[in-house]
Amino acid sequence: MRAWAEIDIKNLEHNINLIKKISNNKDILGILKADAYGHGVVEISKVLKKNGIKIFGVASVEEAIELRKNGIEDDILILGCILSDEYDDIIKYNISITVASFDDIKNIEKTKIYPKIHIAIDTGMGRRGFFPESFLEAYNYIKKTKIAKIEGVYSHFSVADVEEEKEYTMNQLNEFERLTKNIDVKYKHISNSAGMINYLDKINCNLIRPGIALYGINTTNKKLDLKNVLKFKSRIVHLKKIDKPRYISYMKKYLAKEGELIATISAGYADGVKRAFSNKGYVKIHNVKCKIVGLVCMDQFMVSIDSSIIDKVKLGDEVIIYDENIVELANMIDTIPYELLTSLSKRVKRVYL
Repeated sequence: MRAWAEIDIKNLEHNINLIKKISNNKDILGILKADAYGHGVVEISKVLKKNGIKIFGVASVEEAIELRKNGIEDDILILGCILSDEYDDIIKYNISITVASFDDIKNIEKTKIYPKIHIAIDTGMGRRGFFPESFLEAYNYIKKTKIAKIEGVYSHFSVADVEEEKEYTMNQLNEFERLTKNIDVKYKHISNSAGMINYLDKINCNLIRPGIALYGINTTNKKLDLKNVLKFKSRIVHLKKIDKPRYISYMKKYLAKEGELIATISAGYADGVKRAFSNKGYVKIHNVKCKIVGLVCMDQFMVSIDSSIIDKVKLGDEVIIYDENIVELANMIDTIPYELLTSLSKRVKRVYL
């Protein structure tokens, strides 16, 4: 294989059990957006289901249908928007949807499909959802007209992983609980992974929505025994000893010195190796950091082999592009681990351990 991702099922199950423990066995809505954060939604959904998770969150109708076609018969909630031409599939595949505006309500009235819904409240995320001032009007209207079955209400934290923003997060929580205190629905939920880790003892909801934490990544400052689930790997496919100063890759961004050993790795930005790592990131070869040099190409990139392992490396050697160090690498290029994981393309084979 030229590039692959190893997914450790035991580590995933460890994370599920840990989340159950710290949440006092609240119901868990497993987030499976973006191909289960790059881990492969079909296999991951089966593991979650096997471990007692019976509700799944996706971003789109297409993602929900993929789950249905692969044997997931449990509840599925679409957290993203629904277009008017998608309503037939909502009923056909028995999918719950998010209602976030009065336009959504109008569309449901026009189509007369009586869907299962969760109503979203914008308590401070600034994305989708009813403003607090209009939530009760929307809720009462849906209850009165009976145009949909209300299964739940929810909101979303925006800075729950930032210690300095505790006041803002608590304001979001207090607003949500004030609005939903007397609302009689099956599910109330606001906790993403960071909210679950930092604020669960203050939250009265009966459903939590772990996403990135399921996959072993902790974006908060709190210590938690999460285990990394995915390792992104490739191989050395070419080696060259530099005989005199020579430029590496496009645009002459790196000048290799005489004596350097340059390895070409069989993965590139079309696989998920961010171009921003050019001349900045590193990989691990024989457990030693080797710096990425020159611009990352579409299908390949180059590294300078550390002097300590020059005599050990050979063609075909395994290269770890990222594993437990994914947060460090994301910070290095001013992004987040979510983006690195979801950037893994389809041609990166998923291997389940």
